[in-house]
Amino acid sequence: MLNSQAHLVRFAALLFFLYAGLTGVVFSILLDVYTTDSVVGAFAARPGCSAAWRRSATRRAQTSAASEACCFGALIGLIAASVAFIFTGGSTFNLIIGYAGVLIFSGLTAYDIQRLKAMQAQGFANADSAEKMAIFGALRLYLDFINLFISLLRIFGGGRR
Repeated sequence: MLNSQAHLVRFAALLFFLYAGLTGVVFSILLDVYTTDSVVGAFAARPGCSAAWRRSATRRAQTSAASEACCFGALIGLIAASVAFIFTGGSTFNLIIGYAGVLIFSGLTAYDIQRLKAMQAQGFANADSAEKMAIFGALRLYLDFINLFISLLRIFGGGRR
């Protein structure tokens, strides 16, 4: 049993590193499409978005199941709006999707951080389960940060066309 846990942890770490590499390739394309001012603006605004959300929301609201369900439902709506944007286009629609993405992924970031803190406070059965939770927690936060950055790029615009 313990040996299979170790294999699962190594597999999760491998998947995380593969995802990070793939994201690097995608970002090399994004950084070629957007202007330097847009990228710098998005990098500068990203920490402020999460910090502002954490200050404004209460700890209880961030950790509640209703908060997660609300953010997940909004994420599904954002995905549907992004698919609709592919067919309809429009700069105003793109800006609305960008602002919605910032709100949603700032909320998910705050929720995931609180969830990871709660799991850490409860403790883990063994080192393998702690390592596995650390990898999955890092992946969740990584996804939140990447999607928040992409939403900010939508707002700052400035594509090189």
